[in-house]
Amino acid sequence: MAMKHNANVLCKQQPQRVQINASFLIDIRCVTFEDLEADENGSYINNGSPTHSFECASNAEKLTKCKRVATKRIEGSNYYYLVRKYRKCASATDLTRIISYCLTPSEEILNQVAFVQYNFKRKNTNLSSWDMGMQILSTVPPIKEQRNQQRHI
Repeated sequence: MAMKHNANVLCKQQPQRVQINASFLIDIRCVTFEDLEADENGSYINNGSPTHSFECASNAEKLTKCKRVATKRIEGSNYYYLVRKYRKCASATDLTRIISYCLTPSEEILNQVAFVQYNFKRKNTNLSSWDMGMQILSTVPPIKEQRNQQRHI
């Protein structure tokens, strides 16, 4: 996140209905942070938001020093903060989403970039869409109806 990223690798739209293990670098100038948390996978349960403090130094070209100094927030003009928001999907508890970003000493998001990870514990989880973007968990694919049942319906 401390690097300068090419524009072609930054997502300029909100990832929605992610149903596979995936990671995204999001351009916060194009997707607001509030919108970043609304991904149409239903509601999430808060699993914590740890912050790590780093002492960093850089020159005009690149980061020259970066050392973690604490697993909590320490105030100071030389400290940068790695924030991770861990969330578990309420309707599909094997789905976790982690939003990571770095804050500068002036409380701005470093390089206006956030890293979003979607992780599924099981390979066969399907999130099926309901109307209006709500999601339900289905660990088994739907069974096709028999032809007799289809005619009856």
